Amino acid sequence: MRTTITIDDYIERKIREYAINTHRTFKDSVNELLRIGLEIKEKSKGEKRQFKVEARHLGFQPGVDMEKLNQLVDDMELKDQIGK
Repeated sequence: MRTTITIDDYIERKIREYAINTHRTFKDSVNELLRIGLEIKEKSKGEKRQFKVEARHLGFQPGVDMEKLNQLVDDMELKDQIGK
């Protein structure tokens, strides 16, 4: 099929670089890159990447109650304001 599309200058440069590096024509490169992009999109359609949070030691000294850290910050700010 023959069609006309408008692409960004950056995309055109990247496709031309790809064409040169792979010894293909611009047309073949566009088709191949579109095909790859569409295949990746189809594969990832059903997949949902899970976000994983890994816990790590924060280095608090024994006896520091992490539940009261906001209170500690408030107290420090209050002392700073009083000191001014």
